[in-house]
Amino acid sequence: MQLDWHLITALIERWKLETHTFHMPCGECTITLLDVAVQLGLLVDGELVVGSLNYDWKDVDVVSIRDTLVHTQLIGGFLFADKSNTLVHCIFLSLLIDFDQADTYAWGATCLAWLYRKLCRASSTWSLEIINPLMFLQV
Repeated sequence: MQLDWHLITALIERWKLETHTFHMPCGECTITLLDVAVQLGLLVDGELVVGSLNYDWKDVDVVSIRDTLVHTQLIGGFLFADKSNTLVHCIFLSLLIDFDQADTYAWGATCLAWLYRKLCRASSTWSLEIINPLMFLQV
């Protein structure tokens, strides 16, 4: 699926920071947790996704990190994308070390919060680009 940059730009221009809604000619609308759950199939009511950049990486088994990195493409390339579309933020890596535990987190709620944050940043007048799950925004 190809991104429609005109649509994405129009949505960003209509994003209101105060209400986290798109102001359209016919009224307001927004992306909800139900949208995330239905469209992405992500858990929205699991354990909170909280991380720290002060993680002690020397205590982590290198093999478990390598095995974890195989499963991070969805996170780094789609849900919590950065400019590279392939890298994963360190906050998320510590949550993926135990992949069975990672399945219990509310990734959908975190994805929505990440999208709102990126829309707020992109809608400011000084911003030149947007980095977030654009495919999800378009759908």
